[in-house]
Amino acid sequence: SFASTRYLFGTSTDFAGNLRTLLDMVYELHVTDENVEKEKGIIGQEIAMYDDDPDWRLYFGSIQALFHKNPVRIDIAGTAKTIAPITPELLHQIHRCYYHPKNMVLSVVSPEPESVTFKAVEAHVETRTFGPAPKPRASAPTEPREAKKRSWRLRLPISRPRLIMAFKDAPLGRRGRPLLRRELSAALALDTLFGNSGRVQISLYEDGLVDEGFSYSYTAEPTYSFGLVGGETDDPKKLRRRLDRELLVAVDQGLSKEEFERVRNKALGEFARAFNAPESIAQMIVGHHFRKTSIGDYREALFKITRAECNRRLKELLDPAVRSYGVASPR
Repeated sequence: SFASTRYLFGTSTDFAGNLRTLLDMVYELHVTDENVEKEKGIIGQEIAMYDDDPDWRLYFGSIQALFHKNPVRIDIAGTAKTIAPITPELLHQIHRCYYHPKNMVLSVVSPEPESVTFKAVEAHVETRTFGPAPKPRASAPTEPREAKKRSWRLRLPISRPRLIMAFKDAPLGRRGRPLLRRELSAALALDTLFGNSGRVQISLYEDGLVDEGFSYSYTAEPTYSFGLVGGETDDPKKLRRRLDRELLVAVDQGLSKEEFERVRNKALGEFARAFNAPESIAQMIVGHHFRKTSIGDYREALFKITRAECNRRLKELLDPAVRSYGVASPR
């Protein structure tokens, strides 16, 4: 993702052996001129594939329409031009810098005793030497509050138009519980409007402006935050007008007590259901580690968050000045 690289495996046998394989893969970089050139070709094909993916083009087009300077607007995969100069020497330099124990966390969800994990890791790391720990990254440049583009268009090989509304949130600038609470209040507020039973989503669906593919997302990191709402529609202009009108009403009315309790209970149910899958638990542990919070902090924030807090966030998120609309039309 924009913020981290993660490797996940699941196994039903030989946990310690599989863990050693993962550590070998992470700590030992095997690159040659031949396999680097081969990988450039593969990545080039992946980039071209994403260029034909409507969802990705709209997603990344929205980010570039929102942000003026923040590095989040740079495509993770790069371009054919930017991957061309990559050499084995450069990859080794990057590997030494970022693939360092001080820069990593290991999350294990297993029926095995903890001692099995600790012994496997210690035996593996003790045989290796590491250079100095990576230095903290430079802070992101100052980003204007308003969106860079208020509207933009694409022509893509699709059969039906798509509209996406993006909005830029002011970054908090730090991690920990404040960021968690800020993210959670935004997610609850947006789910009230755009979730499967959200006020705005139901209204648009009943009027035939959107279908079941209409959805929303929200992303929050210390140096950037943004949200996306949209889906397929037969009339992008009409949908945009309706969204503008519905959002004005939503900000004016705010969340009702019943709506707030419903989306909070929904979030609690999703939180509890995540514990059914070891992979989900492992991802939660890692995610909270990098945010300097814990799984317990998330549950506590869900109970402490207030309706007034969510209504304040709704006004911040739906400010017309931070909004951008993108339309993809059939080519």
